[in-house]
Amino acid sequence: MKSNSILYRINIATEKNIEEHLNKCSDLFIPKLSSYVNIHQYSKKIREYAITFEAWNNHDNLVGLIACYLNDDITLNGHITSVSVDREFSKRGIANKLIKNTINYALKENFKTISLEVSHQNKIAINIYKKYNFYIYKKKYDIYKMLKYLNINNKNQIK
Repeated sequence: MKSNSILYRINIATEKNIEEHLNKCSDLFIPKLSSYVNIHQYSKKIREYAITFEAWNNHDNLVGLIACYLNDDITLNGHITSVSVDREFSKRGIANKLIKNTINYALKENFKTISLEVSHQNKIAINIYKKYNFYIYKKKYDIYKMLKYLNINNKNQIK
């Protein structure tokens, strides 16, 4: 998929690509990503266990990433563990496109829900998630837990 010279791919990024991207975007997380995870180990875990929805500039520059665990074949509940877009590429609709791609993939795989966690201070991200019908179902300290029900009876993809 191509949009405004950004190429959208699934599961192409290497562990090194993911680590470089997350290090570059760490300061954009609230709180800073590196303050609560070891980015090297987290990148390895993402590459091994998550499905990655990626935005690439010039085929070799990972500028946007959603990592989503869609491996619960029993409950069919997915979980987005990371959403990030390089600051230089923000406000181009990349996060929206990656969220759409993630939701559409989960629908195709018959998942029932997708959850995520976000800092209550990250109003921009919260508003984007609400746009796609994620709702806050639990507040724990300064973290909102959000959930989206997927209508598997109506597999109409988000355009």
